[in-house]
Amino acid sequence: MESKKLEQMKADFRGVIKKGPFYQGGAHAKTLGDALWDIDREGVFADAVEEGYLDLCRTCHGIEDSFNRGNTTGEKYCCVRRAVFERLADKIAQVFSGVAAADFDACHRELCQSFMNDMAQMLHYQVTFGHAQKIVNMAFKYLYCCRGAENYEDTVFSHCHMPLDSYTIADYRKYITKEDTIPGWSKFDTPADRRLYEKIQTNVRKYSEEHDQTPLCTEFIWWWDGAQKAAQTNGGLA
Repeated sequence: MESKKLEQMKADFRGVIKKGPFYQGGAHAKTLGDALWDIDREGVFADAVEEGYLDLCRTCHGIEDSFNRGNTTGEKYCCVRRAVFERLADKIAQVFSGVAAADFDACHRELCQSFMNDMAQMLHYQVTFGHAQKIVNMAFKYLYCCRGAENYEDTVFSHCHMPLDSYTIADYRKYITKEDTIPGWSKFDTPADRRLYEKIQTNVRKYSEEHDQTPLCTEFIWWWDGAQKAAQTNGGLA
């Protein structure tokens, strides 16, 4: 893919964010200014995780109530949730330092399982593997939109997985194969579901290589095509 086209897609994606730490109209963005989308700034990994959480939280219900029922320490929900995010962010940061990048797929499994464990142990809430892959994969996507991401293209971003959601699953079935019955992304949880997830990522990687691009680039193309169609219908980029 031409780098100029990819950068335009990234810019369009940044522009549709309407909430969270990367929302360009928010207080956080106003404080950081041009540094908001700098991959080397302090706090960028935690911001990417928090933004990724916003992409999955609509499929989670009653997290705070569950935390309150299991809370025996008197800690505040917001503080513990932030700690969960920061623990995941620290592990993602290790990938960029090269500590865990040698085998990205194994690292990805560890990141997902760690997030699931922390949610259960610290927030007393059970998320699925589908939830975990969404926050992990979206965090990497947000980081890919940062200035300086090109410095980690070969070591990190070229190995990243495509985030699975209703849109990418539909495009996967459209462009790659309809041979498997695929559950809703947030319901991926059983060992069979995880094997299916790995099969999907393998197929996406093969398809992407055939089109001389990475899985993240493929996801951007699919997202951008869908956004353009929505823009024609709604009069603005979706």
